[in-house]
Amino acid sequence: MNSNHHTETAVTVRGSLFFKAILMLAMLLPIAALAAPGVPVPASPTNGAINQPLALALSWGSVASAASYGVQVSTSSSFGTTVFGQTGLTTASATVSGLTINMIYYWSVNASNGSGTSLWATAASFTTITSKLAPVNLGTAGNFAILSKSGVSATGTTSVVGNIGVSPISASAITGFGLIMDPSGVFSTSSLVDGKIYAANYTSPTPSNLTTAVNNMQTAYTDAAGRPTPDFTDLYSGDLTGHTLAPGLYKWSTGVQVDGGGAVTISGSASSIWIFQIAQNLNLANGAMVTLTGGAQASNIFWQVAGQVTLGTTTAMKGIILCQTAVVMNAAAAMNGKVFSQTAVTLIGDPVVSSDSSSAAAPAAPTLVSPSNSAKFTNGQPLTATWAAAATAIFYTIQVATSSGFGSTTLSQSGITAVSYQLTPTSGIVNYWRVSATNAGGTSAWSSAWTLTPSVTGVLPSLLSNDTYKFSMKQGAIAYSLPKAEQVVISLYDILGRTSMTLNPRQAVGSYSFNLKNSTLAAGSYIVRFSAGTFEKQAIIMVTR
Repeated sequence: MNSNHHTETAVTVRGSLFFKAILMLAMLLPIAALAAPGVPVPASPTNGAINQPLALALSWGSVASAASYGVQVSTSSSFGTTVFGQTGLTTASATVSGLTINMIYYWSVNASNGSGTSLWATAASFTTITSKLAPVNLGTAGNFAILSKSGVSATGTTSVVGNIGVSPISASAITGFGLIMDPSGVFSTSSLVDGKIYAANYTSPTPSNLTTAVNNMQTAYTDAAGRPTPDFTDLYSGDLTGHTLAPGLYKWSTGVQVDGGGAVTISGSASSIWIFQIAQNLNLANGAMVTLTGGAQASNIFWQVAGQVTLGTTTAMKGIILCQTAVVMNAAAAMNGKVFSQTAVTLIGDPVVSSDSSSAAAPAAPTLVSPSNSAKFTNGQPLTATWAAAATAIFYTIQVATSSGFGSTTLSQSGITAVSYQLTPTSGIVNYWRVSATNAGGTSAWSSAWTLTPSVTGVLPSLLSNDTYKFSMKQGAIAYSLPKAEQVVISLYDILGRTSMTLNPRQAVGSYSFNLKNSTLAAGSYIVRFSAGTFEKQAIIMVTR
């Protein structure tokens, strides 16, 4: 009996231990099953993918034990803000829409179940399509730099790179080019054109080819004008000065302008497209510029203009002009692209048109050579200014002024094809001169400004007077009268243009004079600049000891 009791006890103990182990295992199993899932792996689009649509499906690898997924899309790799976010997804995919053209996006995904949520996956990036616009098809019109129905006229040293065509008008409407007919009779040439010139009355097949090209030009205009659903309407009320334009379709019910000296920047990639629908005129005032950044190409920019296009002096235009009326380019205007007019094209002075430089850059600023900086000149005598040639420059512009700010100029000459120009400085005062270079890609920055200083030879001006201020200068002395209290500024410069003395008092009504011999100035010649109110005078005065 004792033996049986011991056996039963042993079995009971072993059985108890077995069931406890089973119980412990059963308690552990649910914990393992409810652990947070692993991190999903983004699958599509792949990291770095480009040209993705503005609405696309995101997908990732499924994770065992995941009950749902979350996804985020941002324009920042830090995901500080998101453009799309969704949780509770029961499949390993999501669709995002409303994305922006030519934008880099970052996306990530995580997985969740009843025990928690995984870390976010390492972000993958993609870039959307650069444009939802198709380019305007130019057809055979694309073979021309300038194509016109009514004629092309030039009045100066125009430079055209590419072909010129007119139809249905005859060659008589091409003026100012000095046409030289080819023996074939199919085309003519000109010293102003790096290309061929075609007219409707030339030998076959030119008339037929021009008819097709003009029809293609008109079709291109209609296509550009008829593109629906613009991305931007009446943007900036038509004043593009100082603004940057992303790829897209733009529509204005008014005219469009860029103010003088201002610029509009067109920013996008090499495959981006811009179409500008303009119901009235397009006007670039003197010195205005269209600049390209990010790889944007002039061949992908289409200016559809119902009114007239006017490019002021020294403007820099980029793109393809599709104009229903006239196109007028003024002196030193540079056009990088093509000019298509359903009436006439007028080239005044020395503008430049180039159809073969979609990504051309403006030249570097020229380097001045002679006369050297601070060189002396003899009053009334001309001198020759020279500078080093700037690579790719087609022509140069020189300016001369009597102030370093060039607020007003005594000479401003563009269209210079040489690297020198003869000028006559203004007598008796310091002159400043500078040069810029232009090609189809635009105009360079100005060179550094150099000075020309009058020599102290010959007869110096001994007396300068003004009825109101009775201002006079004799050798070594300055005198003037003030009819009312004024701020008076008297500056003296040595013959090298260095400031030697500046007086800046506010003085009451009365007469004043002082003798420079009583100052600490060394003997010699000085340039005096006197101003009081709106009156200003400059001259040379001699100080003797």
